[in-house]
Amino acid sequence: HGNSAKPLVSVRQTSDRQFEGATQIRTLSVPFEAAGGLDAADVYLAWYASTAAESELISTANRFYRKDYWSHASVRKIDIPAGSRVQLVDIVSVAGQKRVVAYWYHTPLLNSANRVFVKLAQTMDIVLGGDGGGVAVAVSIPFDGALDASQQQQVYALIVDIFARIENDMQSEY
Repeated sequence: HGNSAKPLVSVRQTSDRQFEGATQIRTLSVPFEAAGGLDAADVYLAWYASTAAESELISTANRFYRKDYWSHASVRKIDIPAGSRVQLVDIVSVAGQKRVVAYWYHTPLLNSANRVFVKLAQTMDIVLGGDGGGVAVAVSIPFDGALDASQQQQVYALIVDIFARIENDMQSEY
């Protein structure tokens, strides 16, 4: 992608129990350009510096949604053209609201939803002289009813676009 758009993320310091130990959390709302009954996507980036105490990218304490309010309805993986795999979770709130949450982890050596591979990449980064840190990325999209084929395509296209833009933005971070 020859992306000349502004950087995707905006910085907002926050404490968020969903991303325990994060040294910084960045958020952004990304509107859908296409119609189809889908609202803006919320994008969360939680930074973890392995050199910071209590800061762990891969941890059972980290959540991509509040477990006390949401429950997962289905889980699937999608492949991104960049050669990475993203986890998709359909969640339903206690009030009946629905969202699809796409998530993955970004490290200097690997982008993946596979927690084991990400841990290995963090270890390799340290061996190569890096700090072993990384970013947990979550894209949350509200929807009503069931996603039809057109909406699924919109979700996929948005996730691919966000993935590429984050990858582009992150290159300057390392």
